[in-house]
Parts: sequence; structure tokens; C-alpha cells
Amino acid sequence: MSEYKIEYIQAKANIDTVMVDGYLLHSKYNPLQEAKMFAEREINQGYVHILFGYGLGYIANELIKLLDGKEKLIIIDPLFDILDNPTVDSAEFIVINSIDELEIKKYLLATLENYERKIKVICSPNYDKILQSEYLVLLKIIKDIQNTNIVNENTIRLFSNFWQENYIKNLLFMSEDASLKALQNAYTLPIVIASGGPSLTKQLPKLKAFSSKCIIIAAGSTINSLLAADIEPDFIVTIDGSDENYVHFKDLHIKSAKLIYSVGSYYKIQENFKGERVAFVPMKEERLQKYIKNKFSTEIPIIFGGGSVANFALHIATLITSGPIAFIGQDLAYTNNEFYAKNNKNLQIIKEDVLNKREFIETEGYYGEKVFTTYEYLPMKESFEAFIRARISNNEIYNCTEGGVKISGMNQIPFDEFCLNNSRTLDKSEKNIIINKNNLIGLSMLINVMGKELRMYKEMKADIKIAIKEVESTKKTAAFSPKNLNTLEKVDKKLKRNFEKVILERIADPLIIDVMRNFMPSENETKLEAYERVYKQNLAIYTGLLYVIHQTEAYIEEILEMAKAQMERKENI
Repeated sequence: MSEYKIEYIQAKANIDTVMVDGYLLHSKYNPLQEAKMFAEREINQGYVHILFGYGLGYIANELIKLLDGKEKLIIIDPLFDILDNPTVDSAEFIVINSIDELEIKKYLLATLENYERKIKVICSPNYDKILQSEYLVLLKIIKDIQNTNIVNENTIRLFSNFWQENYIKNLLFMSEDASLKALQNAYTLPIVIASGGPSLTKQLPKLKAFSSKCIIIAAGSTINSLLAADIEPDFIVTIDGSDENYVHFKDLHIKSAKLIYSVGSYYKIQENFKGERVAFVPMKEERLQKYIKNKFSTEIPIIFGGGSVANFALHIATLITSGPIAFIGQDLAYTNNEFYAKNNKNLQIIKEDVLNKREFIETEGYYGEKVFTTYEYLPMKESFEAFIRARISNNEIYNCTEGGVKISGMNQIPFDEFCLNNSRTLDKSEKNIIINKNNLIGLSMLINVMGKELRMYKEMKADIKIAIKEVESTKKTAAFSPKNLNTLEKVDKKLKRNFEKVILERIADPLIIDVMRNFMPSENETKLEAYERVYKQNLAIYTGLLYVIHQTEAYIEEILEMAKAQMERKENI
């Protein structure tokens, strides 16, 4: 039996309407006319539309008529299954019958291209009164998605050039290093992943006592907190592509720790690291993995991650051991108004007045209490939870942070208990694994491949200049003739083929976002306005490609000089 009081009423226009808990969902006079006027008022072309409340479908049907035909209307309605005869055309609607955060995010993130944030939530009449708390939760989910896309886009814009340089220059270090594949299933030992949250400080004495019985992975900048506590980890994971990340790795005094690095990590970290190094490819870089395999016959595994190095460290840990995995220092919240653990070079103690100016998200804490996190930390938490839900590994995964946010899916136990449960006498050979370096690129192969790469870029630049000249020739007639279009089509096909053979994705990402977003046709666009838009769009594409190729050529020329100098040194030894 429904918890809601539902009454069906015949409106004066001889069509049904419905009342829930005393609130009308449609007009009692003319529901169809009301729905038409409501839809015309609420529609916002160019946005993804979410209708909160289907009712009897009148508003949804009118909204679909106003959409461009490509967009599906997303309907979210917890009353959907208890209202009689709601008719839905699945080709036009996506129906979610509960406030299911994962389901909502799945559809929206698949729909929002190029990190767009244009989401229009349309609340059907009185649904915000009948389902007040559900409506507020939905608005928070939408805001979280929008803010996550802002963070992701800002990251791409900030790091695209760094990533391009690192992807190319790290090929040089990969000529000496092992692939992470060499460490797969190397251990049966427990692994402790030390992250840099404020609560790490209280766990360091316990970690030091337990260090001989486990593998320790330092997540990025956490290395300094560990070394200051006289703890040398077995592995350090680094993913950050900016030069600012280098400060955490300068002047490290290590004896045996190994570096596990993303091929997008800042190249000078690898250049100056004195110990053994192991490379992996970060998530969403399948093209890069394929490129390395095709060009150098080297297989490097892709590692799933998220917003932080600890997200990547988790997948790495599941690949290299069959044993249990524990997190410490994984706060993802501001514990005691601190950002990081003691001796982390990023450590800041934030004053109350500064904290009050930040936008916080209240979420469930480790102990069930309410804690505050931010939109920078939220994607990291969600990435952990997504990894665990995907059941990529059979490892037992524990959150032993004893503070910060609750990460759903991770077993929560005190770190003392984890150490006690996994204490046994080890043979030294269990920890001291010899890394097999069969997957070498080789300096001579690197020099040969990069030389061919430069020749291909020269060819691409020549084609782009032909395209620019062709676009500019249309200014006289203010129109693209069949001849113009034919020439541009031939150039584009050739560029596309060559684009598949080189590394240009990351550095071109901001260009792609801008081109796709900034040249949408306007309403009632004239023929001349359409021409001007397409003209500017084509010039933006081709001049942008010239820039990214020019930048990439400079990085390749540098790596060639470095590789040749290194080869000469080896020959002179």
C-alpha cells in the first residue's frame, strides 16, 4: 500500500489529473494546455534537461516536442511506479524511479560532453513540496557533477602541456626502466598505502614497527613524512605532471625504495631518482599504451586511478600482491584544520576565517559523524568507491585511517588490528624482489622512432597550411564552395590518419573542448552568420593544431638530444 494519498480527478477539459497528499500534479482545468505553457517557459536549448516529476506525463511529452530530437529527457520520479498508467516512450525518455546517485551520475556524465556543466533541472508543479528532501538531494547531486566537471576541465587545461612533454620525455627513462607488468603477482604480503592526510602522523610509530612485515607504498608527497619518521617505503608512486610536484622528490635520501611512475609524471623526477624505476600508463590513455606497444614492442599496463595518487596506488597494490591492503592517512577531509600530515611539504594549518570562506560538502565520517570535505576531494572518494564496486581484484581492502571521510566498500578496522592480524615472521626474499627488465625500449630504437615522428609532424604542418589557405580563400565569396569543401575533406582525412600514428591527444584536449563548445549555431542564424561561424571554427582548429604540433616538435627535439648524449656516454665508458 502506498504511503502517499493519491486521488485521480477528471479535469474540466475531460482529461485526468492527479492529486498527491493534497497537491495537484497537473491543472484541474486543462492539464495539456498548462503542460504546453510550462514546457515552453522552462526549456533551455543547449542544456541537458532533467524533469523532476513525471506525474501523468503531460509535461514530459511537451518537453520532448521542444527538444532537438537528439537529446533524451531524463526523468527522475520516486512516485513513478505508484502512479497509474504513466506511459513512457523509451526512445525519448530515460526514467530513474528513485534518487539513485550512481544511476543519475552515470547518465549525466555519459551525456555531458567536453566537461559541460549546462544542466537544467525542471521541477514539475508541487513535486518539491511532496518530495522536498529528495528534491534537495537531487540538486546537490547535480551541483556535485557540475563542480566535478569544473575540476576535471581545469585539470586538463592546467596540465595538458605538462602531460605532453612528460609522455615524450619519459620515453627516454623507459629505455632503462621496467614495466609495471614485471611486478604483477610478485608478492603475497600485506601492503600498507600511506597517504598524506593529517591523521597519518598518529599512525607513523605503528607503521615503523610493522614495516618489516609488509610492503609500504608511499603515495606521492607522503614520502617526506615517512622519511622524517625514519621509515623508508618499498615503493613510491608518482603521477603528478607539473613541475611543482618535483619539490617533493628533490634531495631524497633513499637506500632501496623503488619509484613507480606514471608516464605522465613530471620527467625530472625520474631523471633525478637514484633507485630503480617502474613505469605504468594512467587510466584513459589506451591510445598511449597502444602507441608504446606498436612503436617499441613494449607492454605497459594501464592503472585505474582518480583525483589523487592514492587512487592509482590502490590498483597498483592489487596488481602486485594477493595479500590484504590497508590505507592510512586517507582523510580526504580537513582533520584539525590541517591539509596534510606533519613533514609533508604541502602542510598547511588553515585558520577558521579562511575555512569559513571555502565551500564545504558535509558527508559521513569514518566514525559515522559528519565531516567536511570539498569538491577537490570528492572525486577521489568516489574513485575509491567505484574501484571497489567494480571488483577488479580479490584483495581484502581496509581503511585504517581512523579519521576523515567514510569510504564505502572499504572494511574499517583500527591500524593496530590490521598489523596484529598480519604479523608473521618473514623471509627476507619475500620483500626483496628482483625486477625483470625485459621490456626495454632501447636508445637506438627511441632515436629512430622519434626521428620518424618529426618527419610526420612536418608533413602534417604542410597539410594544415594548405587547409588554412583554402579556408581564407572563402572570404571573397563568404561561402564554402564544393571545391573548398572537397579540398578540406581530403586534408582532414589525411590529418586524421596521421593523428592516429602520433601522440597529440592530451595537448590537443583544450583545443577540442573550445572548438566543440564555442561554435554552436545560434537560434535563427542567417546564412552569413553560419558562414562566419564555420570560418572561425575551421581557423581555430587548424591554427590550434599548428600550435600543438610546434610544441610537440620542441619536446621531441629535446628528447633526441638527451638520448644521443646518453648513447655517447655509454659508448665512451
